[in-house]
Amino acid sequence: MISESLCKKNSSKHWNCSGIIARLGNRTEITANFDRSGIFLTGKEALRKVFQMNEREVFLKEQEMIDLCVSACKTFDQCGGNYADLGIDLIIDENLKVWLIEIHPLYDHQLPLYSIKDRQMYLKVVTAPFEYAKSLAGFS
Repeated sequence: MISESLCKKNSSKHWNCSGIIARLGNRTEITANFDRSGIFLTGKEALRKVFQMNEREVFLKEQEMIDLCVSACKTFDQCGGNYADLGIDLIIDENLKVWLIEIHPLYDHQLPLYSIKDRQMYLKVVTAPFEYAKSLAGFS
């Protein structure tokens, strides 16, 4: 399962995840490219469908994914620069191991809208950078 985790800094200047979008492609195809064909699902839906997980297992695996992404984002912070809006590609293998593939400082913010038709996630994705910028400027 390939997923894109959308990580942002919030108005408290802390990293969080605005959402996880999974792409299920052809079984014989290996690609992290979200522009290609495939079925798009929320991270939760994909974990249920692909790995037959119950709600507790989905919650724990999703938390593991988010923890890995937030840890990677914090590593970016330590390397300099002012990152606050990152897309992180992950793969979950057949043994349920989570692998970080790559981190995108520039990704398609409309992904939640056109892939899974999730307007709430889209609004979180596009407003979070402004909330963070507001906090940097001293506005509450």
